[in-house]
This record gives sequence, C-alpha cells and structure tokens, in this order.
Amino acid sequence: MQESIAIYSPQRAEAARQINRLIMLVFVLMIFDGSLRKWVLPSLSTPLLMIKDGVVAIIYWKALRNRLFPNDFLARMAYIISGIFIVIAIIQLYQLALPYFPVIYGYRNYFFLMPLAFIMQQTLEWEDIKKYGRLVCLLAIPSAILVVIQSKSPDTAYINRSVGGEDQQMIFTVVAGVVRPYGFFSFTNGHAHFTALALAMVLSNFVLPRNERFVPTTLGLICLGAALANVAVSGSRTNFLLSALVGASLVGSGFFIGRSALGAKIVFFSMVGAIVGGVLVSMVFSENLGHMMDRQERAGKKEGGIMNRIIRDNFAVFQMAPRELPVLGVGLGVGSAAATKISNLQKLTVYTESEWLRIVIEAGLFFGFFYIIFRLGIALFLLYQAVKVLWIFKSPLMLVVLTSIFQTLVTGQMTFNNTACYFGWFTIGLCLAILKIFRESEAYPYQQSFQPPQPELA
Repeated sequence: MQESIAIYSPQRAEAARQINRLIMLVFVLMIFDGSLRKWVLPSLSTPLLMIKDGVVAIIYWKALRNRLFPNDFLARMAYIISGIFIVIAIIQLYQLALPYFPVIYGYRNYFFLMPLAFIMQQTLEWEDIKKYGRLVCLLAIPSAILVVIQSKSPDTAYINRSVGGEDQQMIFTVVAGVVRPYGFFSFTNGHAHFTALALAMVLSNFVLPRNERFVPTTLGLICLGAALANVAVSGSRTNFLLSALVGASLVGSGFFIGRSALGAKIVFFSMVGAIVGGVLVSMVFSENLGHMMDRQERAGKKEGGIMNRIIRDNFAVFQMAPRELPVLGVGLGVGSAAATKISNLQKLTVYTESEWLRIVIEAGLFFGFFYIIFRLGIALFLLYQAVKVLWIFKSPLMLVVLTSIFQTLVTGQMTFNNTACYFGWFTIGLCLAILKIFRESEAYPYQQSFQPPQPELA
C-alpha cells in the first residue's frame, strides 16, 4: 500500500508537492514542446526535445533524497529489470563495439520513464488528477481549432510545419492536397495519443459526481465536441482506433455493471451521445470523413485493413526475427531513427514498424521477450485492477483512462518514439495514481482525502 501525502512528515510532504509541480511541468512540455520546436525555436529542436528528460531527472533526484521512490512489488520488479538491462547495455557496448549514443538512448527509451509512473502513484492525490483532467479537457478546444485550420491549409503553410529546417519538412497527407494535422505536436502520433486521452477525460467527466467533475457539465459538452472534432479531422487510423477503444470501454463498463441503475444510464447516454455526436460530426466534417474513407481504402489495398496491420505488427516477431541473432541482440536503440541519423549506423533490414520484433532484435531473443512479457504484465495488471475498481466502486474512470493507452502499452512503439514513450508511461502513472486513490478509500476511510462515491450521469 502506498502512503498518502497526508501522512508524510512535513519535509516529505513538501517534497511530494514540489515533485507534483515538476510532474505537471513534464506534462505541459509533453503537449507543447512540439510547438516550440517547429514554430518558436526550430533551430533548437533537439535540445528542446530533451528538456523533459532534465525535468524528470530532477524529479528522480528529489524523490531519492526524500525516500519517495515506491517499493511495492511492481515497482521492485521494474527496478530489477532496469538493473538487468543496464548490465546488458554495458556488455553490448564493449562486446559489439557500438557507439555510446544509440545504446544510451535506447536504454533511455526502454527504462528512463518507468520510475516516473511509480512516483506519480506515490505522490499524486485526487486534486492533482482533477487538474490533469481539467487541463486535458480544456486543451481539446484550442487543439480542435488548430487542427481544423491545419487540415484546411496547404502542406506548405507555416501552420503545417514539422520540426527541422526547410529541407527536412515531413508532412503526411490523408489524400492528395489534404494534410494529416499534427496539432500541437511534431508528428501525427502525438496528436493521436493526446486526442485519445482527451476523449477519455471528457467521457470520464460525465460519470463523476457533479462536485468532483473536471469541468462543469455545459463546458464538458463543449469539450466533448472539441474532442470529437480532433478525431474527425485527424486523418489518422490510429486516432480513430484509440478513440473507438475509449468509447467502447465506457459502453462496456455500462454493460458490465448493467444490473445497476448507473450501468443502464451509462449505456443509454453513451448510445444517444454516439448517435447525436456521429450525426453532428458527419454533418460538419463530412468532407474530412470522406477523405478518411478514401485513405482507409487505399491503405487497405496496400497493407490490408487496420486489424491486418495490427496483427502483422504484433506477430512479425515470430516470422521475421533473424535466425542468427546474437544472444544479447544487436544493441539497445540501434533500430531507432535517432541512432541511424546521429551515429550513422546502418538501418535494420527488418520490418522496424513492429515494436516486438525490434525489441527482440535489439535485446536478443530471451531478454527481448522478457521485456515484452513485463510490459504485457503491467498492461494486464492495470486492466485487472481497472475492472476491479469498476466492479467495487461502480466507476469506469480508471478503465476509460487506461484504454486510451492500452494498445500502445502492449504493442505501441514506446521504445522507438519519444512521444509514445512519454504518453505511455505518463498515462500508466495516472492509472496507478487513480488506483491508489481508490485503494486508500478502502484502507483509510478516516482520511479527508477524496472518497470515490457512486458516480452519476448528467
């Protein structure tokens, strides 16, 4: 059981509050460092990308000084696995004569943010969760305005810049002449993860008690419309998939507790909301949805449907792993774009879109699957706990938030892509913090902290 700030000593409580402020800074940088890198200070793109890491390092230093690193079973397993991979990385450096950067950067992608999730579990309280929920809900509004403008602007417009110089612009399109908007971010996957989290927070807002909601009901409806607009104009199949999973988790929650009045209300209002929202979106963004259908058709002819793509990416490791693979792999991080660009390493000749395949190649067959199983274990543990919270407290909050990142946690490119790495571990931290709050409501009913009551719908 994690300790609550309320029972810390004054010194540790103040340290926890400082850490929480730094965690909020990390989150803000997650959202806006792409905007800084592509619009404000493009010449400092790489240093700005690493600022978040510096803030995270300060968080670790403060947590270490004030004994705020968690020590439960899951955290201990994470520390042990992190230590094992440090040894692997050192052996790879010397045995394979690799440059330092790709291996250090690769280890960073695998493990650097993992402790942050457990520190969030240790220090975040319900009021902190509400702040994140409120911020994400409200940011969906300017994000919607931005992506609508981006989708209607040519790919050469300044508002559609990506990071890098003029000769390094990488703009993706839905169909010819129609860009896939990046929103605040430097690439499409950042906007996809933000949209899924925003939709999860907005939907969760409506099943919280009125006095505990992130935003008032009327403003919540505006935020919901903005979240749907972000999805509609994204032109991203990942965006549509993650958003569909979030919506399905809410409806599924209603069926799961269907014998209760709350379950019936969730199902009813979700169905009505889906119909009304679908009609409004199709009327306002019919052109965007048409472009998305065209893109889906073209992608389907090239690589099959989205489920075929997911299955191929997941199970490519069983078909495409090299037969003569070193026991400890070819080096952590060598399959990343940063490694091939900065260290002039030769690109891997396998399908690097598959997260599992790349992990096995980088870390070797045994330790690669060891890491994959560990991530699967975290995902299944959180899913089990989210269902348990739903069953005991009749609250879908944790499940809906978890669903926004679940596919990324299982098979997403968290060891390859900086944005996916940050969104993945940060959302895991939010889920762990939510879990702690519900657990404390059972173990410490005398505290003045948030007591998860029966949710209600507007």
